[in-house]
Amino acid sequence: MHADDSPQWTLEERFHAAMLHLYYTCAARLKPPYFAARFLALVHECGGKQAADQLLAGAAPSAGFIELALRGAEHLPLSVEYLVLQSPWCALFSTEQRAIARERLLQAGCTPPEEDRDIDTSRDQAHATTVDD
Repeated sequence: MHADDSPQWTLEERFHAAMLHLYYTCAARLKPPYFAARFLALVHECGGKQAADQLLAGAAPSAGFIELALRGAEHLPLSVEYLVLQSPWCALFSTEQRAIARERLLQAGCTPPEEDRDIDTSRDQAHATTVDD
């Protein structure tokens, strides 16, 4: 069973499992293996969603993103930036966060995945502020 098809888990819990899967995939498939210990600790400490929020809020890409990019753009689908643009996970992130992820991938020479065009934008609207005169 994949992390994204367990009906009893919330979307955020499934995303957490997908974040852990990124770590284990990098450790198992990359040659030489890449053990992103700080990433794993962050996910365990904060949860997958908050870890992704922190990584996307940074002014620059994370050390893990840079490591994957240095190994070749073909490895960037193993990045948090790529993951947050995929359905169903993209629904958890704001338009701004998805734009940051997309820009980082493009700058590193990786074609981002197509986003789900039916994303619920109420999340973005909830974060918007209005000023009444």
